[in-house]
Amino acid sequence: MLYELRLSVQDRPGSLARLTRLLADRSIDVREIDILGSIVGQAVDILFIDCLPEQAAVLPPQIAELDGFELLSLHPANRARSSHPDLDLLMTLSRPGNEAIGAFTEAAVPAFSVDWAVAFPIGRGGRPECASAAAPDLMWNGWTPKRATRVLPGVYSGADGIYEGVHAPLGDRHVLLLGRSPGPAFHELEIMRFNRLLEVAGTFVGATSAINLFGAASPIGRL
Repeated sequence: MLYELRLSVQDRPGSLARLTRLLADRSIDVREIDILGSIVGQAVDILFIDCLPEQAAVLPPQIAELDGFELLSLHPANRARSSHPDLDLLMTLSRPGNEAIGAFTEAAVPAFSVDWAVAFPIGRGGRPECASAAAPDLMWNGWTPKRATRVLPGVYSGADGIYEGVHAPLGDRHVLLLGRSPGPAFHELEIMRFNRLLEVAGTFVGATSAINLFGAASPIGRL
């Protein structure tokens, strides 16, 4: 089973090697490593590990014994072993009509390692147009971010419990909200990546919308 392991790591030589040695000694396979960068001597490392549930259950206390490591989260990954989440996300833009925004919202969950995603239509009320599985029932106050940013209090209402959220415009017709319930917090590099991918998607949507003006049928332009 694939798990997502997220840690805060002291940025010093040999730290990652000590972690991978601990995992190898327990016959846990590391499938992918994403290093989010260093801030004041601390880096956030995300490892996608392949192991049994009973192996994952005993990892937290074992990691706690490693000097310089803080466990941020450990949970089943929202992706398959052989998937390519970024490419799968952009491929959804080829879906017909309203199916595209729903498929994009679902694909955003594994692409950004979040628990859920919700798309809101701009200028058509505060109810979502589509939401992934596990998304809370939210209302939006209509404030549209200019780029990817953390969610401020009061923009969305109705969620039970605490969640970490970021949102960004998708083209000129939707806002996409990503959430982790209850966390961990989004790293700055994750927010930058979210912004870049939605800029790419928005540019593609805008380009196909322009083609539609000349009579070519393109379902993507209706996102």
